[in-house]
Amino acid sequence: MPILRDVDPPERPQLEGLKMSMDEFIDLCILCGCDYMDGIRGIGSKTAFKMMKEHGSIEKILEHIRAEGKGHTIPETFPYAEARGLFKNHPCMSEEDVKATLKWKKIDEEGLKKYLCEEKGFNEERVTKQIMRLKKVSGQATQRRMDSFFTIKPGSGSMKKRVVADKKKGGKGNKKAKRR
Repeated sequence: MPILRDVDPPERPQLEGLKMSMDEFIDLCILCGCDYMDGIRGIGSKTAFKMMKEHGSIEKILEHIRAEGKGHTIPETFPYAEARGLFKNHPCMSEEDVKATLKWKKIDEEGLKKYLCEEKGFNEERVTKQIMRLKKVSGQATQRRMDSFFTIKPGSGSMKKRVVADKKKGGKGNKKAKRR
């Protein structure tokens, strides 16, 4: 059973760089288009930000667009209130429910191919390759540490430049440091 969690406590400070409340930021995200719905045609991130600063909410922006009567097309169904509700109170499973219900099982290759290729139109060769990759890693650790994605390279910062310069001068910089 999903648990609804409030992600917008009433005393939340403004989003620093944008000088917006969380409610305004959520409306901005909805205007730009989000996972829950499409945005308004003709309104990109810059226009949405400008409109939010000028009007303060989706409701007032929609009133402005309707009164103006030109420029932007509001979709026939624009369920912004429902999207706003999902941003604020999205369904979440408890940790216990996740552990109890989500288990890795043997890959149903035929079912996966049927769904992805026949129903969704994916390329069968690509799907087969990805299934092979998935089978290869199944049973291994599923998450790597963040530092495994990066390699440490020798720096070219100012300290290295100073050491090289000191060596060229015959180590004078080092002698001064030792005298102190």
